[in-house]
Amino acid sequence: MKVSSKWCDDLPKLVEILTSKYQDKVKFKFMGIKEELKPQLKKFSNCECYEENAMSVSDLLQLGSVFLFMPSWSREEALARSVSEGIMAGLPIVALDKGGTPDVVSNNGLLFKNFDEIQISHISRPR
Repeated sequence: MKVSSKWCDDLPKLVEILTSKYQDKVKFKFMGIKEELKPQLKKFSNCECYEENAMSVSDLLQLGSVFLFMPSWSREEALARSVSEGIMAGLPIVALDKGGTPDVVSNNGLLFKNFDEIQISHISRPR
């Protein structure tokens, strides 16, 4: 069951900023993204949107080098399982500083409270 609040409407804006900064060096992979965002993300050749359950979460995480947790600004989760899965996969975390996320992301990530706080300059150049 898709929950639209799990996805921030500013994701396309972030993809655009990072794509312009790193050109073809950055790629995005989203699974189960809400339908309203798909047309906005399809315009980026470096962005893939997989259907929900298209692969295991473990397989998806193996494709990445950073885990982004960016739900809607109003969503607050006591403990986001996906953040824990990203940590267990050994990925650095870039996440919204709400709910229980700061308790889990301490030394292995970057937390932000709003879009302007995302310190894109702190995200290292992808491999």
